[in-house]
Amino acid sequence: MISEWLSEEYLKKGCVEHLRRSFLSAKPFPCLHLKNIFKREKFNMLRNALFQQEFTLKESDLFSLAQTGDFAGTTNPVLKEFRDFLLKDFRIFMEEITGEKFSKKNIDLAGSLYNDTHHLLCHDDQLEDRNIAFILYCSSLTKKEGGALRLFDNKNGSPSEIVKDLRPVENSLAFFKVSKISFHDVEEVRDARRYAIGGWYHE
Repeated sequence: MISEWLSEEYLKKGCVEHLRRSFLSAKPFPCLHLKNIFKREKFNMLRNALFQQEFTLKESDLFSLAQTGDFAGTTNPVLKEFRDFLLKDFRIFMEEITGEKFSKKNIDLAGSLYNDTHHLLCHDDQLEDRNIAFILYCSSLTKKEGGALRLFDNKNGSPSEIVKDLRPVENSLAFFKVSKISFHDVEEVRDARRYAIGGWYHE
């Protein structure tokens, strides 16, 4: 199943070892941004399935965005297949890259939509047994349109300066190790629509 989804470049011998070194040595904390991650036909089907979902506006002091329900309850066959893939073959791929071990049964997975002025303020994602946070971008935004996932350095355990800016590029996957210092935010979106599918692997 892994070869049905993953782009050829990620199936080459030695690729996983290279990605693991890059992930573990990344600053300000272990992270990667993999471009062109899935085969185009599979990605297009997944993106189209996402566009058909109902999004509900969610707002608090920390964020403003629209979300779908968790895909654990979806009846869409494409989204169900994708969730199963993340829990099985892709989970093993991610374990090899990160050096972590994830739950075979538990994964959080949902769609998100950031419209004009939507944002997510700086936080660390620590909750319960979250291990790796990930986001699959389903649309591309320019620097002017915003919507970047921004990673912060820390000073004495508190967020300090932004040191990495992961811009939304469709069919790219950004992920990072959740920890006490995994400070990040989502830059305000400006006159654009930022579609993505994201969630967490658990311990």
